[in-house]
Amino acid sequence: MLARYMGDLFGGLPRTLAARAMTTRSPRSRIALVTGANQNLGRALVAGLAARMTPTDRVLPTGRDPARVGTATRELSSQIPDGAVIEPRVLDVRDPHAIRSLAADVGEVDIVFSNAAARMSPDDDPADAVDVVAHTNNTATTMMLREFAPRLRDGGRLIIVASALGTLDKLPASVRPRFAQAAAADLDAVDRLVD
Repeated sequence: MLARYMGDLFGGLPRTLAARAMTTRSPRSRIALVTGANQNLGRALVAGLAARMTPTDRVLPTGRDPARVGTATRELSSQIPDGAVIEPRVLDVRDPHAIRSLAADVGEVDIVFSNAAARMSPDDDPADAVDVVAHTNNTATTMMLREFAPRLRDGGRLIIVASALGTLDKLPASVRPRFAQAAAADLDAVDRLVD
């Protein structure tokens, strides 16, 4: 599924043709950024992007823990020696200043996967975990939109990875209208409601 999507992202072309097509579309190197990139889906996204991009391009995996994102980068770089350069970046998406700083440092981007997420396990006390989950999965996502959408190059993509649990139909019926109204207004209204 991921390989098919990555092919779709680059026009459905085979890997070698996609790399050539990206190079001929623009002489500049392309930049892709992936949050939550040191494990699972985020790591697979970094691998897929790096394998399908050229050595003049950069893929920026991010994570909160410098050691973990560094390890993932070293491992992926050794597995994909002919792909894009993989450069780790430390980012805690719950820190708006860190997102702003990274956006300013990176500048223009071609692809952003906002993939970072927090989960509650059955052993977690919901009262202790709900703020971290809501901030990571909601507020941080809107902050990524605010900071990176204006930095997308022509033809760029900003992709939010989210679960079905984030849809209105998963909320109790009594609160759905408030979230629908906030979503119709703007991102600030949604953030205020989540907080």
